[in-house]
Amino acid sequence: TDALLGCISYCQIVSQLEPMGLFSSSNQLVATSEISQMLGANAAHSTCLRLLAHGNSISMSLTGDYLFDYGIVANIKALSAERSLGGTDAGFTYGNIDSLLSVSFLLHLPKERAFKVYQASLPSAIGNRDCARILALASIGSYLGMGS
Repeated sequence: TDALLGCISYCQIVSQLEPMGLFSSSNQLVATSEISQMLGANAAHSTCLRLLAHGNSISMSLTGDYLFDYGIVANIKALSAERSLGGTDAGFTYGNIDSLLSVSFLLHLPKERAFKVYQASLPSAIGNRDCARILALASIGSYLGMGS
């Protein structure tokens, strides 16, 4: 619920500032950074990524500069890739693997970072002898390896 309230708050800020032409990057930075931190703390990485993309797009259209640097966006993409591979940054394994989403996120990361994220998902699947998860991870790995 915190993530939803944060997104509603951000939308209210944006809707009030844009029509009046008062959408300065400092107001946007404060609103977006606070809400994106809250979304990250609540593991709402996909929503956070959308918020960062929206913040960057408005900032680019008004000032010609990015509001958030590539490092912040890449970190959220890496967390989203971990989640789509069925894991978390704390090492827990849960849920199903979303192969299409994980391939997409991993392809947008630098190779070294993508490999580390992918490699971190393997031990729990192998250790638990979860054949379905191993096959899903193997197909993701082979698809990513063919593009290199």
